[in-house]
Amino acid sequence: MMAPRGRLFILINLYKDNQYSLQWVDKLKVPVHVRSAAEYTDLLKKHAFEQVQAVRIPDDTPTPDDYQTKSFHSLDDLRAFKREGALLLTASKPDLRTPAPGYTIY
Repeated sequence: MMAPRGRLFILINLYKDNQYSLQWVDKLKVPVHVRSAAEYTDLLKKHAFEQVQAVRIPDDTPTPDDYQTKSFHSLDDLRAFKREGALLLTASKPDLRTPAPGYTIY
């Protein structure tokens, strides 16, 4: 539930455009749908969200050389994943009290 003109913020770590995150798919115990930034923005627009944007947010925190990872094949892959960054999706809900042209309120 969102108020008219409410803002949506979603931060996604597992997405097609960050190839290093795809290493997680086989490790997860649940089915997942991995989408690209373009697919996510198209999905939000299809559901009438406005001002849809997708931005990568790199993680510049240091990773110690002795860090042990079970989520990635190697420490280099973890560092590359962090450089590519998470995907931040933002959008706003339209004010359907004054619908955009082409939308009908029932």
